[in-house]
Amino acid sequence: MDFLVKVHVNIYPTEDPEIIKNALSKIFPEITFNVSETEIVGESNDYHSLDKLRNKIHEQRIIDSARLSIISNSNDEIIKLIITKQHSILGTIHFCDSDTEPPLGCIVIEIFTEKRDRFIDWFTPKTQDGRIIEEIDFE
Repeated sequence: MDFLVKVHVNIYPTEDPEIIKNALSKIFPEITFNVSETEIVGESNDYHSLDKLRNKIHEQRIIDSARLSIISNSNDEIIKLIITKQHSILGTIHFCDSDTEPPLGCIVIEIFTEKRDRFIDWFTPKTQDGRIIEEIDFE
């Protein structure tokens, strides 16, 4: 396995699954999502399926927050991003605090790759004074 990304979100009884699916499709346009009564899941073997999310993080100038969130929620086997469902529906990215889940829940993005450090440096490059020090390619 070179690369795999899995996206998962729970659906609560009061939520409209189509609204959540549309929000996911805007962040991950290259991933096909399967909807059930309780969850929406999707996966891809192409790291470019994360390009829109990566670009949104860069546009919002939250690279350092994203990097910190990734590092604190990851281990040697899995890279994990956890973003709020509510902000995603509104078109912005906001990371969930691992200690408290927001009322509408979170979107969990799990990335499996043997190139963990390279992925993190590509997705959330190191910065200094708010500027990217060096852009790298993931491949």
